[in-house]
Amino acid sequence: MDDYRVYSRNGRVVGGREGSSTSLTSDLAERTLSSKASTRHLMELAGLTVPEGKTFRRDERNVADSYASSLGWPVAVKPDGRSAGRGVSTGVSSPERFVSAWESAVAALNFVDAPRPWDTSERSALSRQEILIERDDRGIGLRVFVAGEAAHAALVRLPMFVIGDGRRTVLSLARDLQSWRSQNIYLNRMNIGESVMLKRLSRLGIDPQSVPESGHLLIIQESPNMHGGGLTMDVTSIVRRKVLEMAVEARWAMPGLLAAGIDLSIQSTGDSGATIIGANDRASHQIHRYPAFGQSRNVTEGVVDMFVRSGG
Repeated sequence: MDDYRVYSRNGRVVGGREGSSTSLTSDLAERTLSSKASTRHLMELAGLTVPEGKTFRRDERNVADSYASSLGWPVAVKPDGRSAGRGVSTGVSSPERFVSAWESAVAALNFVDAPRPWDTSERSALSRQEILIERDDRGIGLRVFVAGEAAHAALVRLPMFVIGDGRRTVLSLARDLQSWRSQNIYLNRMNIGESVMLKRLSRLGIDPQSVPESGHLLIIQESPNMHGGGLTMDVTSIVRRKVLEMAVEARWAMPGLLAAGIDLSIQSTGDSGATIIGANDRASHQIHRYPAFGQSRNVTEGVVDMFVRSGG
């Protein structure tokens, strides 16, 4: 299917889209966003709080393990380049868990986007081969969609979880959750197969036939990736204004980036402080349009408004 679009107003081109990429991202911003480490660096220069971290080559697992231990568990393990959420593990809290998280990140390097043809920088080439290790503050993952000076929507991304009832097994609870997710027009395309679920539970050291106690919360996903079973909840109306302003500042930190999903870590929706953990100019609009819980938000309107403003 043709995935290219040109937008015009009064006969004049004001913007364009290629897949999820838009003309609201400059070449320089595109180059920077191809590496999480480069993005972190610019955020730091702008005076924003980012988690302590460092990148390692795929053959430096032992060195990376020592570094993770020096940070203090838990840590986050991520491919440095764009991987659409593949290979990202958060809450890695032991050397044993680090090994599986590292292997997952290395496997995901095969899916990291290649740099654009015009981007011949050494950093972009390295990002396709490196793993980023960061301190994990155990916060709540927040995605804020920013266009121009406005934060149009904010949602919490939750890793797949089940709550025990004292009767059913973990696997049975997971099946019920998958069935419930399939009722959402957006999430129903991203349910995972049972074989994938069993492999994941094995990595996490969870017996699929165990029966959690009633009320016991059990997280059964490495990170809140929607394609891996994650859930979303709109919190636009309850997140502190200060946090939304930080997301706008993060957008400003990236030269030539007019619209993006900004990822933050917060301790609670009432907290006025946050840590910036990423930026994505290809952020999905549908996750805000069709959240698992909460109000639907149309962030595309903000993008179209920026097309008109930037197009003159």
